[in-house]
Amino acid sequence: MNINLFFILTLLLVSACSKSATDSYMQTESAPMVSRASHGFGGAPSGAMMAKSMSASPMSDSVADSAPSQSSVQDIERKLIKNGSLTLQVNSLSEQSEALGFIKSLADKHSVTFDREDESKWGNRATISLTARVPAEQFETYLKSISAGPFKVTAKSVNVSEVTDQYIDLEVRLENKKELRAKYLSILKSATVVKDILAINKSIEEVTSEIESTEGQFRYLKKQIAYSTLNIEIIAELPVSMKDQNSFLFEAWRSVQEGWQRVKYFTLGLIGLWPFMILIGLVVWAIKLWRKKRNED
Repeated sequence: MNINLFFILTLLLVSACSKSATDSYMQTESAPMVSRASHGFGGAPSGAMMAKSMSASPMSDSVADSAPSQSSVQDIERKLIKNGSLTLQVNSLSEQSEALGFIKSLADKHSVTFDREDESKWGNRATISLTARVPAEQFETYLKSISAGPFKVTAKSVNVSEVTDQYIDLEVRLENKKELRAKYLSILKSATVVKDILAINKSIEEVTSEIESTEGQFRYLKKQIAYSTLNIEIIAELPVSMKDQNSFLFEAWRSVQEGWQRVKYFTLGLIGLWPFMILIGLVVWAIKLWRKKRNED
């Protein structure tokens, strides 16, 4: 009896110790499992932490900075090409010379140069044509100064073209081509194979040719932007008596007038011969009548 009671107590004691050890083991293992779960499988960061890390990383800031802001786009200076034409009308050659002197005196004040100056005559009209290159910032002022002068303005026009996109495109293309040439030159310094050296030199020549062509286009566009073109005409309407007597048109017109005079004189001469024409008519009628009577006899 005592032996059985001792055996039962021993089993209960062993069972209690086993349960306590199991609970302790489960508590010990649960802590690292939770820790591993918070970092994902195999100790890697979880999706939420990766997103948080990327949002706080410098890369996202650099990408945001690389995109042009609306204010930076608006800050780009507009590139404009201005062209215009102006026509003045005067009544004499002396007044035309005065108008030409007036325009050139204003040109000195506004740093204007002239690419072309032509004179022509057509009938009773004498014209002086000028092509002025005006600094863009002086264009409006110079045009208003001429218009406000003492000479009659019969026509005036201004044309403005925006070339901002074209300007930026050429500028970026030129920078890219120069960077490409610099890379080729850097590669050429380390090249040792003849075949590679020849290929790189050929690429450098092609890029250099493209750079020179783009630079020429860029210089021409910048010159058009910096200097506006103004075409000016000074027209003198001359009296008929002041026409150039040696001009081809005047001589042709004079020949037409002389021809008409000859036709008029010839017609008047025929009319002046009417007595002789009547006499000749009577003689012809008499001859026909005599021949008719002779045939009847």
